[in-house]
Amino acid sequence: MRNQPTEQLPYSEQLRYWDDLWVKLHKGRGGMLYTTGEPRSIYQLEQRCYFEDLWNLLGPRAAKARYLELGAGRGTTAMYLSSRGCDVTMVDLSESGFKLAKANFARQGLKEPSFVVADATNTGLAAESWDSVYSIGLLEHFDDPVPILSESLRLLRPGGLLFHVIVPSMPSSHSLLSQLIFNPFGALLGASKQALQVSLGRRQISLTTDAGDVLRTDYSRQQYLDWMNSLPARDVTCLPYNAFHRIYASAKLESRITMRLYRWHHTLKKALRMYPLLKTFSWMARCYLLISTKDQR
Repeated sequence: MRNQPTEQLPYSEQLRYWDDLWVKLHKGRGGMLYTTGEPRSIYQLEQRCYFEDLWNLLGPRAAKARYLELGAGRGTTAMYLSSRGCDVTMVDLSESGFKLAKANFARQGLKEPSFVVADATNTGLAAESWDSVYSIGLLEHFDDPVPILSESLRLLRPGGLLFHVIVPSMPSSHSLLSQLIFNPFGALLGASKQALQVSLGRRQISLTTDAGDVLRTDYSRQQYLDWMNSLPARDVTCLPYNAFHRIYASAKLESRITMRLYRWHHTLKKALRMYPLLKTFSWMARCYLLISTKDQR
């Protein structure tokens, strides 16, 4: 269960936050995380790995599978799938996110997916129509993610793959070991700041906006397993995922030190076919990976 309750903004305010975010990224041309070359930032590398893990978990079915992304936003994973000629549908309530996605697809000369403006908890789409239903950083923004999990399974074909990357709220101390190894001075400074916040009774576990806070929950992996096991799913797993912590504030140091290490880690795991590539130890995880298949009839 969650460690601490958090108040959630009204639905309209949350949508306004995401609309504003996508508009800002679009205007600043900062909304592109897809790359055909070597990933140059942690965020590009993470997005590449999410796609590669999804692709490899589907196995021989991947190339001909139909994909549905919930809470798609800018659609980075959808871009990777489109580059492989896949049939992709993106679902989101924010039309501003789709404008950014369309600009990104056009910039890379990729075939556009189908865009559906809909609520991820009730899409209105045909049941059992997709081989994989996935999301990247969606479930943690819902106080009750069960309706989305239920809708995901409704849309999934029997035997299909559900793939949800969850980015829960975690204290900054979670990356302390990585910081101590690669940036000890920064780690001690960060730990001191956090200790001061704790002593003042402050704990920030939300995305702060001009309008207020957008919910980011901190449910445990076990809680997601319990929810999934109450639904018509099988082979349910919730893995500690993504060990790629931000170590340096300086882009130059990140490029010279952290990114070299992370690219080596990525290359080694691919060579050894250690999928999911970002599976890690619980004390190193920045995310969870919730995967399951749908019961066969």
